[in-house]
Amino acid sequence: MIVRQFLHWVRTAPAGERAEATGALARAFLSDLSAEDRAAAEGAMITLIDDPRLYNIPNPHVDGMLIGHLVKDNIVWVTDLWNPAPNSGKSENAEAFAAALKKIGISGATLAGGHGANGKQSDLEAVMAAK
Repeated sequence: MIVRQFLHWVRTAPAGERAEATGALARAFLSDLSAEDRAAAEGAMITLIDDPRLYNIPNPHVDGMLIGHLVKDNIVWVTDLWNPAPNSGKSENAEAFAAALKKIGISGATLAGGHGANGKQSDLEAVMAAK
């Protein structure tokens, strides 16, 4: 049960806290655990290593909007909220997406657009900083 709670928490926890908690999980794995707890901890660590994550992004476009984050490669899949194209502008959807990335703790990502274009998170940040 505690590993399930950990995996639920780690999806939205800030990056620094996730790192500390993952270290604690690894130390627990190396300690004297029951076979059941060891198997649960091992499963959690495998999940963290594989690390694809889905996030529900609050936004004005639609309820239930998901983005995907391949943590190891730092690639974020986004569609409808932001199109990482050279002429993309500021919008309520883009602002919601940028705020979500900041809240989640994603930085320096490559943004893979669902409508064909790819770009850098710094491009989105520059648009958000413009007046």
